[in-house]
Amino acid sequence: MEKHRIRILIADNDKSFANMVKESIDADGDMEVVAITTNGEATLKKIMELAPDIALIDLVMPVNDGLWILEELEEASFTQTGVIAMSGFESDTVSQMAIDLGAKYFLVKPFSGVCLKRRVAQVYKSIKV
Repeated sequence: MEKHRIRILIADNDKSFANMVKESIDADGDMEVVAITTNGEATLKKIMELAPDIALIDLVMPVNDGLWILEELEEASFTQTGVIAMSGFESDTVSQMAIDLGAKYFLVKPFSGVCLKRRVAQVYKSIKV
């Protein structure tokens, strides 16, 4: 029986950053990127459609931001996907809001591929128990 690969959605309006994250994830045989989105509305639609194991969501995106996505997922009681919030700025208030809305972890950009993969594995393990 084939081992389950962790299915990941990346939501970030910085396409070069998203591609860098994708390359890092794709280098790990236990993980795969199933979609990349660049705005909040498209991200919510893809999460609901694909139900990835993990969604890496930048909190600052056009159309609707990452906190809006978390609010919509909470309102829909959509718990199949573990969310890791990301941001280029560090704010205790915003990170706490993300956690309160259901994010499982908060990563401040930039971060290493090693750190990212460890957090993805930890969040995946915590939501699949």
